[in-house]
Amino acid sequence: MFYKKQGFPEPGDIVTCTVKRILNNSVFVDLDEYVGKEGIIHISEIAPGRIRTIREYVKEGKKIVCKVLRINQVHSNIELSLRRVNMMMRLKKNEETILEKKAEKMMEYIAQTMKTTLEDLYKRAGFAIIKEFGSLNGCFQEVSQQGEVVLTKLGIEKAVASKLTELIKLRIRPPEVHITRVVAIKNSSPEGIIA
Repeated sequence: MFYKKQGFPEPGDIVTCTVKRILNNSVFVDLDEYVGKEGIIHISEIAPGRIRTIREYVKEGKKIVCKVLRINQVHSNIELSLRRVNMMMRLKKNEETILEKKAEKMMEYIAQTMKTTLEDLYKRAGFAIIKEFGSLNGCFQEVSQQGEVVLTKLGIEKAVASKLTELIKLRIRPPEVHITRVVAIKNSSPEGIIA
């Protein structure tokens, strides 16, 4: 992905990582969402119970989802856990990553149609979107429901906002909501209900 976050994640954050190096008692990973950040997973945080070999659980180059335990910003140490991420957390993070990649592909397409670069489009719109919503996909979901006004409120120029809105409306459907309710009516009058 083109956009990567600056700084450090927060303790408790769920992050996507790529396994870089495997040692006897720890695993070093790159944090995919952050610029130049590396984390470490101690053997005790790989899986519950006794582990004979770490390579049974992770392989170099493999993408994994981890939980941030502690951060030492002075030494740039990020301690992670693989075992504290349950299946639901993993699925949710993977889905978020897929949706964010899809949103970035939409940005790439708009950049091509406007005969500009993805980097330029991020400067014109993407960074403002991420600053306000935290992700491209979060904003695009809002645009699919409320329209171009979401983008223009962020100060994005009309030409870019129009093209983005048009593509978003084609590719992202607003979530459907079905509301059902049971209503019970009682009448103690002998005449009943008169319509």
